[in-house]
Amino acid sequence: MMEGAEGAGKMPVHLEQVDVVALIQELSATVEPMVRQKRLEYRVELAPDLPVLETDRTKVKQILLNLLSNAVKFTHEGEIRVTARLAPGGDGAEVEVGDTGIGIDPESLENIWEDFRQVDQSSTREYGGTGLGLSITRKLLDLLGGSVRVESELGAGSVFTVSLPLRSQEVKVEGGGSADGE
Repeated sequence: MMEGAEGAGKMPVHLEQVDVVALIQELSATVEPMVRQKRLEYRVELAPDLPVLETDRTKVKQILLNLLSNAVKFTHEGEIRVTARLAPGGDGAEVEVGDTGIGIDPESLENIWEDFRQVDQSSTREYGGTGLGLSITRKLLDLLGGSVRVESELGAGSVFTVSLPLRSQEVKVEGGGSADGE
């Protein structure tokens, strides 16, 4: 069974203890061969005070893998970097995925979160993909009570910053009311 954007709002959230450092190290083992194949540098900076989160490990892994895969796909020279730190206020973690890739022009930035949307069809057609990665990333983060923001400069690269709460709530996205009867 394939889970697409249709099912993203109905997926259950499985809360568990997630060690952000271990998760990033595991993802790095997956991503590094792709980075090396493109002769890019790969840098990881992990703050020593990162908290253990209570969240859905599989969903966080998919979010970060989507961002890392895009960074590798759209970067031809330079580096991919992952930085993880305590969130401002200490109530979670922030993970930054940055690259020195093709970047995104300011007019297209808001559209990148839409289903099946690749920024400039002429320049990104060569990269392939479904155009669902960022849409799913945002939907998964909504489920976990997190958020994502992006800063990008055309021709200079992008930085995606994912904010994850210390404890994800089991959010009910489908139906009318919330889980507590409001």
